[in-house]
Amino acid sequence: HSERILFCGDAVGNHGIPVDTPLTVPPRFDLAKGLATLRRLRSLEPSLLAFTHFGLAAPAASILEDYQARLGAWFDRLRAMSANRPPDQIVSDILAEPRYARMNTVDRMAAELCVRGGLLSLASNA
Repeated sequence: HSERILFCGDAVGNHGIPVDTPLTVPPRFDLAKGLATLRRLRSLEPSLLAFTHFGLAAPAASILEDYQARLGAWFDRLRAMSANRPPDQIVSDILAEPRYARMNTVDRMAAELCVRGGLLSLASNA
């Protein structure tokens, strides 16, 4: 039988590493384009996803669906936090959460980039 393997690059984030934030690194992450890309990838109906540095993952359909939901929830969270806090405080508050506080320095830096990229995206689309 044949597999439908989709080489997804960074469009579906990271896979199998501690940084669990969606991959929204600065300077120009665009939520609308990211969601449109995920819809297009889902329409291809892959059975496996090939992550750039993280290997193969399945089932592709549920991973794509989950990532799309996580991306939307991530921006909802950042929007809500932005209503009453400056960006540096949001970064500090998120990185102080236990799941991030326990990460090694490199993974914490990656998580910080994702927070900052998401915040920049919100500011540029406001």
